[in-house]
Amino acid sequence: MKWQALFVVLVFNCTNIFSQVKSIEGVIMNTERKFLPGATVRLLTQDSIPVSATTTNTKGKFRFTNISTSAYVLSVSYVGYKTLYTTISTANDAHSVILPAIFLLPEKEKQLDEIVVTAKRPLIQQDIDKTVVNVEAIPGSSGSNAYELLGKSPGVIADENGNIALNGKANILVLIDGRQVYMSGQDLATYLKSLPGVMLDKIELVDNPAARYDAAGGAVINIRLKKSRQAGLTGNVNAGVTQGRTFRTNESLNLNYNAGKVNWFGNAGYSRGANYVITDERREYFNAGGAMISVLDLYNKNYIYNHSFSSRLGFDYSIFPKTTIGMQLRSQLIPRKENYRLVTDNYDNTFNLDSVQTGSSGSKTDWKNYGINFNFQQKFKENINELLIDLNYIRYSSDGERWFHNDVAIPGALPHNTEKFEYRLLSGIKIYNFKADYTHELKSRLSIEAGVKLSLAKNNNDSRHYNMVNNVSHPDYGQSNHFLYDENINAGYISARRSGKRWGVQAGLRVENTVITGNQLGNPVVPGSRFTQNFTDFFPSIFFNYKPDSSGKNNLNISYTNRIIRPGYQLFNPFMIFRDHYSSNAGNPALKPVYRQSVELVWQHRQFLSLRTGIAESRGLMLQVMERTDSILITRPVNLSNEKTAWATIILNYKLRRWWTTYYWVQFMFVKREGIVNNERFSVENFSQQYYLNNIFSWNKDWTADFGLNINGRELIGSMVRKPRFHINASIQKKMLKNKGTVLLGAEDIFHTWKSNYGIIGVPQVNATQLFEFDSQRVRLTFSYRFGDEKFLRKRRHNDNAADPETGRVQ
Repeated sequence: MKWQALFVVLVFNCTNIFSQVKSIEGVIMNTERKFLPGATVRLLTQDSIPVSATTTNTKGKFRFTNISTSAYVLSVSYVGYKTLYTTISTANDAHSVILPAIFLLPEKEKQLDEIVVTAKRPLIQQDIDKTVVNVEAIPGSSGSNAYELLGKSPGVIADENGNIALNGKANILVLIDGRQVYMSGQDLATYLKSLPGVMLDKIELVDNPAARYDAAGGAVINIRLKKSRQAGLTGNVNAGVTQGRTFRTNESLNLNYNAGKVNWFGNAGYSRGANYVITDERREYFNAGGAMISVLDLYNKNYIYNHSFSSRLGFDYSIFPKTTIGMQLRSQLIPRKENYRLVTDNYDNTFNLDSVQTGSSGSKTDWKNYGINFNFQQKFKENINELLIDLNYIRYSSDGERWFHNDVAIPGALPHNTEKFEYRLLSGIKIYNFKADYTHELKSRLSIEAGVKLSLAKNNNDSRHYNMVNNVSHPDYGQSNHFLYDENINAGYISARRSGKRWGVQAGLRVENTVITGNQLGNPVVPGSRFTQNFTDFFPSIFFNYKPDSSGKNNLNISYTNRIIRPGYQLFNPFMIFRDHYSSNAGNPALKPVYRQSVELVWQHRQFLSLRTGIAESRGLMLQVMERTDSILITRPVNLSNEKTAWATIILNYKLRRWWTTYYWVQFMFVKREGIVNNERFSVENFSQQYYLNNIFSWNKDWTADFGLNINGRELIGSMVRKPRFHINASIQKKMLKNKGTVLLGAEDIFHTWKSNYGIIGVPQVNATQLFEFDSQRVRLTFSYRFGDEKFLRKRRHNDNAADPETGRVQ
């Protein structure tokens, strides 16, 4: 406990490090001397580096606190008015700088000798503890879905199996508006693919999450949806079609109505999803002496179709000038169908065909998600201090059926073994949580933040197996399973943040207690079993920021974090799930969480260049590994001893010409994993490189085009090694209808090279390779149009982040 006490002392003594600073305040009006509530006020260095930002209150007032002595540029923007830029200085003896009233001119009025600067958010913005990707700056974002936009974000890999990684870190915690989506794998991918890209505002990439975030996950990706801040009725409508080998559509409507103290917002969307996945696999089996026994060639072709209906409705109500309550309702329905064909050729050790197995299967699943959120915001002391409270209830349910038909035949003969069976798959998850966060600003640019969170997740999964004999179903209790899983996490944290003229520090400590109960209910054939886990952990984090020059052109960040990676709920279920006659999946009730420590150094030069390097160590690394039982490969999660990782990343954003901007991202990573797999010592090393290059071309103000190249080197994916691959994308878009409409035509994976070629490692006496192909080569056409009164801004922006960590672990 010595280091914990030392860490707490560090948090509370960082208040004596930096020099005295100032505050800046003022009021924003129009030419009729009317206050402009909700105006966006930004404080920039003289080199346009962001320092701070805020919005005006109901009386048009704003205030920046903890500002060091220097010269700044003040930017004031308001929809329907011209953006104003003015230079201010804090170089006087007064502790508070009070500016004279600032007046904005309507856009239609002329102002002599004025230089109007049109601000556009950059693709990448770097904060002390996260990287922000502005979705509107991603080429072709309006025609993409959320999952595809993740794959276009720097350092993010989103593959065809639903695996998401950030800068080499797997087990990513994915949040939507700060709320965890309680899904993982293909379920999470399906959900994200149903969200049109035009609904996204920004993507926050948090490599090393601070104490205010849940400690779970290797890293955090927070997807922020758009909420209009404009008064009156505003909105946008979007429609798009995508054609590859399969046909897809997406349509959405977003509305916002601001009526003074009450702001209503909502959206509704529909998408038709479709895909195909072809798996071509070869397995070679050997005996203990190394002699080949048999060979399997497995060819699977799977067509997937789904419809997605989503909706969200909410309001913010300003009871008093500093008190706001809000509520959100959201729902999503995804009916899904799959058609599956299998052909397996079984050869002997001399490559003579032994038998041929042909099979087919189909499935129908109705997936539903409902959620309700209540939130409360109370500001204190001229909107400086703040209390946020969130209360959430989220429910997921799935009702599915899957049927199988298999025939086995000897070459030249009729099928001699026919098998038919089906599954009924019922699952439900209920999540309850409460979260409260309080931020308190002190003198000398010091802020303290503290909070608590209580969460309870209850899982109920019922898998019923039936054998079909003469078209009559008979229960097979040996293949049926009913699994209950409850998880209760209680957490609290405290953090401190302070900034000086050139230095900044943020440090925090989070403590979490976890209680887990798993119960596999018995039946007439399978006995029941139970397990429990109860543990408490401490998670420190610290971030340092240094500006080598007074202008803020360069920034240096150093961070240390300690994280936990919790297994997905279904990974504890020990029951074996049938995939085909040669492949099965099973859980592991003995799974333990993974603990990961990491240190990262980031140097940022304006928005032009960013260099990142870091090291990390994971104890008890959790991997999906394969074990052999005769000719069957069973995939099961296990804990290895450790993983060590080192990486270096270069991000370059440069304007080559007035009409040509290039964005370049490259990463080099070394990974070493060690442990015991299949009762043998397991050790593997890999050095990988990833490259992403995107060129953006703009001309005639209304036209934009982009050309992108993505290259992934050799990668470790669980117990498999994926060979290098690449893809090329391009798009062109035009603004129309007074810049309120946009039409886009794009092409993805032009040469259809985004295929995955795997080699399986760590399975004794088995040599296996897999080739995955899916519907990545496609053309898309999209149209979007915004409408409504664009004169005023909303007063409030709620983070919506209480239920984030739980939702990312649903399978």
